[in-house]
Amino acid sequence: MLASVAVAAPSRAEPDETGFFGIEFGTPLVEVLAAQPTARVWQQTKTELAGCYFQYSIPTILGDAEAEAWLCEARDHPRKIIVAISVEARSSKASYERLVEALTARYGLATLFWGQCLNSEGAPTEQYSWYLKSSLVRLINRDTHASWLVLRIEPAGPIRDFGPGACLVPPVKLRELGDTETE
Repeated sequence: MLASVAVAAPSRAEPDETGFFGIEFGTPLVEVLAAQPTARVWQQTKTELAGCYFQYSIPTILGDAEAEAWLCEARDHPRKIIVAISVEARSSKASYERLVEALTARYGLATLFWGQCLNSEGAPTEQYSWYLKSSLVRLINRDTHASWLVLRIEPAGPIRDFGPGACLVPPVKLRELGDTETE
């Protein structure tokens, strides 16, 4: 479990049981920023990208690429609490496969695998989803040719998983919901 981020170099993007980098979901942004020495302003104004409303990020490594872990906030919450972490990076196919293996080693088989999907530009895309007791972890390859990877971690809750794009077939259920061996 990652408890903090090293100041000298980015840590690897790796979700833990309650969030990411020791950040628990529901923690006010001001507390996260005080506890994370490498957190920084990613953009001057808050905006929403890929379902993440954010302004701050933490440098990290996703697969074999440097990346930013966006600190997703609840849009209208008065304490600006963290509701998800989203990490995006262009990487390699081999790195993506290693990430799938690492997450499988940590959490067991994914709950769902979405294959045979296309993104908005018509490129093939796929997604692994782990429905754990306290969090939902998704690893998405938004473009399998270019290896545009996304790691999204959010609290467990109602299932809001519609796949990574226009999918030609339903997802493959790799294990039953709630059947977690490692969390």
